[in-house]
Amino acid sequence: MVFYPDNEKRATRLQQLVDSMANLQTDVKNIGHRMDEKNAKYRPAINALLKAHGMATVDDVINAAAAKMTPGDKKVFEALIKTIKDTKSDFDTTYFVAGLLLAPEGVLSGSAYGKAVLNIARFGVRMVNIKWMANFFKAAEEGSRAATIAATEIAAEAEAAERTIKEAGEAGEELSEATKAVTLAGRISTFFKILGAIGLVITVIAGVIEAIVGAEQKKKLLEAIHGLQPARLSTAFFKREGTHIISHLETLDLYLAAMPGGAEPNPELAARVARKLISGIAEQNAAIDLNALETDLEIQDHTSALFYGDDDLGHEAVVAAASKQS
Repeated sequence: MVFYPDNEKRATRLQQLVDSMANLQTDVKNIGHRMDEKNAKYRPAINALLKAHGMATVDDVINAAAAKMTPGDKKVFEALIKTIKDTKSDFDTTYFVAGLLLAPEGVLSGSAYGKAVLNIARFGVRMVNIKWMANFFKAAEEGSRAATIAATEIAAEAEAAERTIKEAGEAGEELSEATKAVTLAGRISTFFKILGAIGLVITVIAGVIEAIVGAEQKKKLLEAIHGLQPARLSTAFFKREGTHIISHLETLDLYLAAMPGGAEPNPELAARVARKLISGIAEQNAAIDLNALETDLEIQDHTSALFYGDDDLGHEAVVAAASKQS
């Protein structure tokens, strides 16, 4: 590429960010593919589990769980399930939710029942959210038109999910519980607003800027760098979320095998695995530390002998931009 001499270091920095983000996008896309594989595998197993419990559909399980919840928790739970069912991601995670709601007796009980069920449903929404992003990154490989269509549809779904869950939280006086569930959806909306300002297909950004002449070239380089920094952090966030999801889906295999109707029924093992799975989900429903994630990215950047960061946004500004809710 040919840039004006005083812009060469900025162009190198831009390309570093593009390459870093492209690698993260590939990772998220691959996570989406693995989620599809797991989905195809665990659906028949959950159907067998439903049959073993005398349940006809996952809705029977979900309705039975909702009936045991307080009115406030129930409103949020139903909003989370609605969000899952309304998605166009071709990834219905109500099966995952129902599978865990059928955990052995004693795993889901007592005063913590509602909170545990909400955690499971929130995790189902998080799975859908990551599948959205995997679908977008796959579409972006096909060019600007496909990326724009995908981004528009996904952003609309994310915003609708935010509204649905927030309204349920306010109506049910469970706003703090609902807020936990909309963080990722809000981050998706923010991601598309940031990336939309500089170009949804990141691999062509530098080429477009290269063709610009005069002082405008520096301005566009700075805009691209300042947009890609928080966009990359958001993408790293999506990857971390996706990695958590895959880890839990791996554990789900063992759980389903040990449950009634599974390959190797073992009630005690199923209960232990269910507790571990539900506990892990609750822990990872907490927000990922973006400060630590951005620090990791900065360390990676500095390993390059060609690193140039004089025009970068500061650490706090990057985290703030990626954290901003729509």
